Amino acid sequence: SQQAVSVVSGGTEATTPTGAKMRMIGVNPAKIPTNATGSGYSDNGVIVQDDKQVDLSYSITVDGVLMQQADIDTRKPGAHTVRYAASDRAGNTMALERVVIVYDRYRTKGPALVLSGDDIMTVATGSVYQDAGAIAIDYDDGDITSKITTQNDVNTHTAGTYAVKYSVADKDGNVAEAARMITVLE
Repeated sequence: SQQAVSVVSGGTEATTPTGAKMRMIGVNPAKIPTNATGSGYSDNGVIVQDDKQVDLSYSITVDGVLMQQADIDTRKPGAHTVRYAASDRAGNTMALERVVIVYDRYRTKGPALVLSGDDIMTVATGSVYQDAGAIAIDYDDGDITSKITTQNDVNTHTAGTYAVKYSVADKDGNVAEAARMITVLE
C-alpha cells in the first residue's frame, strides 16, 4: 500500500488523508537579527493532532540535522530551514518547513534565496521531473518569492547532470542566486 505524503514548504498547515493536521505557530518566514552570543532564536514549533484532536509527536530538523528543539546560530547572517515532520496512525507523513532568516543587525544585505526540497536530486530517464521551487525573503521588501526567475533545462529523456538555476533581486538591486543539481540516470 502506498503512503501519502503531504509536505508544505513555506506554508503554515499540512494534513493527511486520515484528517491529521499540523499547524505552525508563529510566522513563516521568521526574521531575526544577528546576536554576538549566538542565541536569540526561540522557535514556536507546531501543533500536531490526529482527526480526534489527540496530540501526535513530531521530529524537528534544522538544515537537515535532527534536533530535540530548533537550535540556530544567530552569530552570522544566513537562511535556515526548520522542518517539522509527523506521521498519522495510517503511516501517512506530513511536514512543514519554516524559513528562518538571520540578518545582519548592522548592515542589511540582499535577499535570502532558499531552495525548497533537496539541492541534489536523481531521477530516472523518461520520468517526469517537477521542480520544488524556492523561497526568497528580503529584510526590507519581505517575501519576494514571486520575483524569482528560474532557468530549468532538465531533459529527462537524456541521461546527464543538469542545473536548475534561480535568481532574485530586491528593490535595491541586491541579487541572490542558487542552484539545484539534477542527475538523470539511464
